[in-house]
Amino acid sequence: MPVFGSCYFREVAAEITDSFEALAEEVRRRRDTLLAELETSHADQQMSLARQADRVENQLVDVTNCRELTDGALRHGNETEVFTSEMSKINQQHFAVDGGRCLSLTNTLVRGESLNLGLQNLTSRN
Repeated sequence: MPVFGSCYFREVAAEITDSFEALAEEVRRRRDTLLAELETSHADQQMSLARQADRVENQLVDVTNCRELTDGALRHGNETEVFTSEMSKINQQHFAVDGGRCLSLTNTLVRGESLNLGLQNLTSRN
């Protein structure tokens, strides 16, 4: 009987060892899959953030140019001509503000009036 018990013990021990090695291999494969998914997700997020940063930078340049245009028009007289030509170029541009809502530049407040109303007032005087 001791021989039978010893043989049985080795078989069971080998089966336990094989089962845990298979389980450990499956855990390693799952870890590798999850890490690959994480890396892909991280790369996608980094690209998305880079695109958003580019858009924000472009919008900042656009807003700066608009401010400079307005400053120049107010300093050099003939606002109607400058506003009419430049507003026709930028009127269709939208800027993301306040959590993703878009506002047309014509809805931006300038000196208490909307730029759109100000432009209408300037053009109606001529």
